[in-house]
Amino acid sequence: MTNQKDAETKSDFLPSASETKNATEEPARDEPPADETILLVDDDEINIEVMRDMLEMLGYQVILARNGSEALDIYRNKEKDISLVVLDMIMPDMTGGDVFDRLKEINTGVRVILSTGCSLTGQVSDIMNRGCRGFIQKPFQIEELFKKIRYALDEE
Repeated sequence: MTNQKDAETKSDFLPSASETKNATEEPARDEPPADETILLVDDDEINIEVMRDMLEMLGYQVILARNGSEALDIYRNKEKDISLVVLDMIMPDMTGGDVFDRLKEINTGVRVILSTGCSLTGQVSDIMNRGCRGFIQKPFQIEELFKKIRYALDEE
């Protein structure tokens, strides 16, 4: 406020400390149910460890497979427990496309997100047309991964 003759009185209302805190918090997101398990398939040790950490931070249970054959064995034995497969496209023993097709033979309703650091647009499009739920390009941020997972799991 001021006492000058022609000056106007101005009042500013600032948010309270609790309102300020709420405004700066991360946007709310749906938390995954504790019973959602993701089979993570990648042959690169660094990638698989980083992605496992991300998935666990998001609240998912994680099962690791370091190649396509191991992924198929795990899926056959734990199909009922696995909500989603995050599948690397390029692995030494089988391609992501081959693993995807074999997963579909085990369970036609399997939910899969493809993941690659290479530009494989044609191959990815082909697999997406065969019923894959999503694709994520490496490297990616945790929020992008979360959105792709929720879409793959929540969409009918």
